[in-house]
Amino acid sequence: MAWTVEEALTAIRELRTVGIESYEQPIAANDIAGLSRLVRESSAGILVDEGLTDRKSLQTLITHRACTAVNVRISKCGGLVAAYARCREALDAGLTLQVGCQVGESSLLSAAHVILLAALAPLEPGVRYAEGCFGRHLLREDPASPSVQFRYGGRPPVLRAGPGLGVDISQATLERWAVDRACVS
Repeated sequence: MAWTVEEALTAIRELRTVGIESYEQPIAANDIAGLSRLVRESSAGILVDEGLTDRKSLQTLITHRACTAVNVRISKCGGLVAAYARCREALDAGLTLQVGCQVGESSLLSAAHVILLAALAPLEPGVRYAEGCFGRHLLREDPASPSVQFRYGGRPPVLRAGPGLGVDISQATLERWAVDRACVS
């Protein structure tokens, strides 16, 4: 989101000479007209990340042809079921699909991520890019166990069978890192 439309068009032309073909959220997330212009005038892959948060934002992007790809994250798209729906809608519209993560996500969110990837696996063309499942790489301590991380070669981790997401949450770890508490009744 660092460039203006003109700066993005110039950078895309220049970077194309060294083989860069895709750009993630190169301009402001709410600049739909600008994103549409980048798609029309650059022939580059334009991936929207911050600009996709719900069904309405995705429909706006599709209607205005404001991207060629989207990054769907469970945590920003309304949860697991809503993220699955956004992925289906994006694929139905012919967009390239990336299933992303949040920086420093715990294995609880990573487990949901793996379940989403598995649910999308039978679809064509399916998920092109997957990021996430970093486990403790960016966390001092993960409150979920076992650690859910991609394995060698990017293979997804195997989750425990049964109900739930296949991980356990340590109440003691949560309490150690809690800054404030609230009780919902």
